[in-house]
Amino acid sequence: MHSIEDETEAARAAGLEVELTTSTDLPFAVAAAVRLDVQAHFDPIAFCDGLASHLRREGVPVVEGARVTAVEEERDGCVVRVGDTSVSCGHVVLTTHLPISDPALLAGRTHPERSYAVSGPVRGRSAQIEGIYLAADTG
Repeated sequence: MHSIEDETEAARAAGLEVELTTSTDLPFAVAAAVRLDVQAHFDPIAFCDGLASHLRREGVPVVEGARVTAVEEERDGCVVRVGDTSVSCGHVVLTTHLPISDPALLAGRTHPERSYAVSGPVRGRSAQIEGIYLAADTG
């Protein structure tokens, strides 16, 4: 496993303005951390909800809860298969973890993953924790 110092140097080599620190807003001490300020916080659920609302206002149908079984490219657009039903469209945006249509042959290089998040109040703290943290240890 790479050290925190290696991660810091890799980030700097990629052009990111990072610093190695032990100061965080976490309610416990850390041995070391890589700080990258001015990051955007992106809420994908709020984004997708807003995008779907905007599309509906513009008269674009948004279909949810339907299992797409195939996407076929044709000369004048695409055909999306949902069970026995077909929908013709100009463009398709696939937002699946594993591809259902695989013209770039990516499926053989992907695998399902799981990650966990914990959310809740931090006892004894009046301010929210503002950072985004990823543990680099094995514990």
